[in-house]
Amino acid sequence: MLAKFGEYKHLKMLQDGILYFNPLYKYRNDSTDYRGDKLEGHKFIKPNTIKLINPNGKDLFNDLGIPYPNSVTQSIQGDDDLFIFCAAKIDINNLHEINTDEYVFSNEFKKSIRQFGEFVVLFYMSELLYRLRAAQKVANPPFGYISDSIFYINFKDFSNSDEIKNAYDRNRSPYNQYFVKDLKYKNQNEWRIIIDGSTKHLKANCGEGYFLEVGKFDWVHICETSIFLDTLRIVDNNKELKAD
Repeated sequence: MLAKFGEYKHLKMLQDGILYFNPLYKYRNDSTDYRGDKLEGHKFIKPNTIKLINPNGKDLFNDLGIPYPNSVTQSIQGDDDLFIFCAAKIDINNLHEINTDEYVFSNEFKKSIRQFGEFVVLFYMSELLYRLRAAQKVANPPFGYISDSIFYINFKDFSNSDEIKNAYDRNRSPYNQYFVKDLKYKNQNEWRIIIDGSTKHLKANCGEGYFLEVGKFDWVHICETSIFLDTLRIVDNNKELKAD
């Protein structure tokens, strides 16, 4: 199950089958510490693995002794208008067991997500992807998409090279770096969709963003964020809750 937080009128649009995608630059330029991330979509590289060669063939770092920078990132030029749909994923990663197979949201999750909006809409990931695939078959302009959970790593720690490689290379997609974020965002337990044109880049069709009609959902529930976070109980009779 997925949970998206925001204003009621925007969540009601999703209930009616309208997905709204924000451009990447909105998150890069956001000044809040919980939503804003100026390094959104950047790939972090171990500083001492880079080389800068001058016209004489000398490496500025190894040969000329210039200190390595504290951090190095790689970004894709012109990706500010890439469109993203974000939601929180409800699974064992943001739940706390209070009785046998009975869970509530962890305090860490509640603290990290409460500021995203006064209301929350609940819906199923499986239905969202089903409707997205159906919309893709008749879309004009045509589009492609990729969806995945966010992989969280410590951008300052390169000691675990296997973890970093897994984060950036796990499905051989050129969009992998848009599904990797710093550990400080881990408690948000984010899942997202990236959408773009299949023949040329999509252009905004709703203000700065992009909306897509996928048809009214069979099951969607909207409630106040405080009620959702502070009173909801999840009972797992089938013991299907698993961590990624």
